[in-house]
Amino acid sequence: CMIQVTADVLTVGPNQQFTSIQSAIDAAEHFDDIIVHCGIYNESIQILKPLNLYGEPGCTILTNSFDNDILTISANNCTISGFTIKNCINESYSGLYILSDGNTIINNNFINNSGWGIYIYHCSQNILLNNSFTNDGICMVGTKDEWLSMNVTGNTVHGNPLLWLKNHHSQTIHNSSIGQLILVNCTNCLIENITISETDQGIVFAYTSNSTITDSILQNCRFGIRLQYA
Repeated sequence: CMIQVTADVLTVGPNQQFTSIQSAIDAAEHFDDIIVHCGIYNESIQILKPLNLYGEPGCTILTNSFDNDILTISANNCTISGFTIKNCINESYSGLYILSDGNTIINNNFINNSGWGIYIYHCSQNILLNNSFTNDGICMVGTKDEWLSMNVTGNTVHGNPLLWLKNHHSQTIHNSSIGQLILVNCTNCLIENITISETDQGIVFAYTSNSTITDSILQNCRFGIRLQYA
């Protein structure tokens, strides 16, 4: 016989089932949907099971006043969508910390996170789609295969494109304004006449070689240029 498993929907907010996001996560079963209504949620949130977390876009704000990441994903196959994640106060922590595989991070806003907007640590096959960053960006630590497995498209920093380029060779990249530039497993690339400002890491060379940066401006970035095995 066939057993059909149906996800439950849990709600968070004033006059909802739960008043905190963490309490809803703790009560949820695997692959449940959690709908977070408009409000400011001052929490340090840990996701330890696969589930879907949805905010009301533009009015569901995650922040915290603690020395910790605002949202940490340690389970595989989670979805995070519709949140504004802002004002992580400690430079050692992040708005979103990803430690797991196969997650989808879509249509979120990351603003003024002192450490990193999104920090990705030794995981793979995550999708980062149509997120916006203000005064922060993306940082990743991982193997070449982990970097190459990522799908990062449609994101912006200060409204300018966040370019995550994989396997580009003998290419010239020139654009007057880029939000953040990340090259993965690229060779013999020329970056010229670009301006990047106010992001976590302006230009990242990950497993990239024999490439040149010239006539470019990197200003007010936490790190102007970062090299990982490059």
